[in-house]
Amino acid sequence: MINEKNIAILKAQLKALGFEDGLEMELRGNICFTPDRFDIRHREAAEPDALDLLLHFEKDPAGGYTCTYYEALLRKQIQVTGAKALEDKMNAIQWMLPPSRIWREIDAVVSELQKLSETDERTASLLKARFWLNTPAEKWIPNLSAIKSQFEISQRFYFFEGEIPITIQEAFRFLAMRWLEKQHTARKKEETKEEESKPDSDKKHRLLLKKKARKRNGLI
Repeated sequence: MINEKNIAILKAQLKALGFEDGLEMELRGNICFTPDRFDIRHREAAEPDALDLLLHFEKDPAGGYTCTYYEALLRKQIQVTGAKALEDKMNAIQWMLPPSRIWREIDAVVSELQKLSETDERTASLLKARFWLNTPAEKWIPNLSAIKSQFEISQRFYFFEGEIPITIQEAFRFLAMRWLEKQHTARKKEETKEEESKPDSDKKHRLLLKKKARKRNGLI
């Protein structure tokens, strides 16, 4: 029998994180099987991006359950140009459902994706990434690791007794700032590569201009 007091405690904890309904039905649907541990997945709209959350629960010695941590993954919007008709078809499919329930719809769009790949492989790959990432179809995305690094960033947040937990809105802001930092670092690396690839004569000329500018400003 489900411990209603435990359910109430977990609901209050999850509401404090930012889940309005406390994920009550998801909690009950897992706890009724009395597992040693379980995960709940949830997606928050963060238009135009998406925030995917995985909450991890473990059974304690008293037989109740506690949420020990959650993982937040920010997926930036994947923009696709061209193939609008195919994009609309893929958008109409509930990709989070088991493939066994939507195989007819999948079969139709995969055939079109294969045709598109013959003439525009990049657009086909972006469509797969946009709709298949973090769904049961994710394993069918080619070059998955490279795709994820282009559009995703994640962080795990633990719960500690006596400490105020990080809410999902705070997690979103944290990941958004990390994403901006990541993009800034990537741009700086690209600029450094471009600088190093230029002829030595150009480098010497630029160094001379910098030296003259510092001299005019009284720095040397």
